[in-house]
Amino acid sequence: MTGERCKVEKNGSIIKKMTEILIKEDFIKDVNLKKHDRSRYIITRILNPPLVDTPNHYSDVFYYDYATPHFCLIGEFKTIFNFHYEEVYRIISTNTHELDEIIYVIIDHKLYLFVQKINTHQLNSWLKLLSEKISSHFDVPFYFGVGPVSQSLTTANQSFEYASNALQWNKVNEEKPYLHFSDLDLGLLLTSIDKKRISLIKNKILQSIPSKEYEELKKILLTYGEMNKSINRSAEKLYIHKNSFQYKLNKITQYTGLNPKVLNDYVYLYIAFLLEDLA
Repeated sequence: MTGERCKVEKNGSIIKKMTEILIKEDFIKDVNLKKHDRSRYIITRILNPPLVDTPNHYSDVFYYDYATPHFCLIGEFKTIFNFHYEEVYRIISTNTHELDEIIYVIIDHKLYLFVQKINTHQLNSWLKLLSEKISSHFDVPFYFGVGPVSQSLTTANQSFEYASNALQWNKVNEEKPYLHFSDLDLGLLLTSIDKKRISLIKNKILQSIPSKEYEELKKILLTYGEMNKSINRSAEKLYIHKNSFQYKLNKITQYTGLNPKVLNDYVYLYIAFLLEDLA
């Protein structure tokens, strides 16, 4: 830039500031990129651990100490859709100021977080906040599953598996902002069943129900159990006549050969419908 100083100094100052801003933005992008690369490496290493773990559990290119107590978390939207990962990252990065180091990355639509241990109340409050922020931004419910505390590469791998079980059950049955693996009851059993076996059980019991009636009859059965097998209360909750409700129960028996009024038969049907959601 040439010219008299008094005429060009102001423009030069503006250009200088703009250049500084561009350099700073480029630096921040570079830092964030390296941060995500580091997070992806660490979490991928946990999910695919080496066959032989080192005694101290932290010798890798980033020298990360996996022996430090961590919570292993997985988050996912209720329904799968294409979204901008950067928006989720932004929400997390602007709501982690009270936490120590947190590692997170999205892999196949699932958000994996490796968080140095904090007290459970603080963790729950933070997850509730994140769930609300992400759900509100995308207008789709977002849930978390929480695994047990890990203190090694091997236990972190197991904890992420348990977090996946908790998330799976949370999405289909609880629908809470977060669910700890330690709080699973029936879900502990059902989420441990192999997918091929789930398909076998589901097909054996439910395959004769017409697809157009499936959701309605499922709702009938689950409501019947929720209302402690009271036809009157179940009908009231669904705003239908009790005779209509009874008719729907009979339809379930007609299609499956199992009578929801019989305890054992109800249990078979209940589990089969829940497994359908887990398939």
